[in-house]
Amino acid sequence: HRIKRQQLVLLALLDKALIPDVLPHLPAIIQALYGSVRTDLTIGEVASLLCLGQKMERAAIQTYAIDGNYVSAWVTEAGAHVIIPDRDAIAPMMEEFNR
Repeated sequence: HRIKRQQLVLLALLDKALIPDVLPHLPAIIQALYGSVRTDLTIGEVASLLCLGQKMERAAIQTYAIDGNYVSAWVTEAGAHVIIPDRDAIAPMMEEFNR
């Protein structure tokens, strides 16, 4: 459920960022948050993505999550607990995503 909640938070942030009163403040907001986020995108690229976000219809945004239904737990020889993706289960989601 954590993934779904994170997606909801990101969508809510997008909604707030696209309010007309907020738009003039976006460069300062991006600059303030930039040090708290790890990305290889430049500030200009992030700003460009936000501009593209303005043109997107909210209803057109689809979210996907690879949760516990798509993985199997496994313990390595060294005792590490890991999860292994179930590629057959994930394949239909990936096909839908790529459309």
